[in-house]
Amino acid sequence: MDVAIAGYREAVQAIALRLSRGAVAVQIGVQVDDLEQEGLIDVWQSLQRGVEPSTEMIENRMRDYVRFEGAQLGRGRNGEPLAYEALLPLDDFRGIEAGRG
Repeated sequence: MDVAIAGYREAVQAIALRLSRGAVAVQIGVQVDDLEQEGLIDVWQSLQRGVEPSTEMIENRMRDYVRFEGAQLGRGRNGEPLAYEALLPLDDFRGIEAGRG
């Protein structure tokens, strides 16, 4: 799995660098390392589900993270905080963690 994820590292880094230079990301202080981490999490979760990650999927995950951070600072679209669960995949692993899966 690590080798498969590593194959996406360069693309993830390029997307993260570009998004970290965006106006909103700069204003709220989003770090390129945080965006990279979110991108790699998306790659990992996609591969776990058997889905080939696309650059569009990775970029959307990073954009969601920027929105999440902005909402925490009162810069959400409608002023409401965004729950981190919005960034999680559709899979629900809570049952597995509790020993029910």
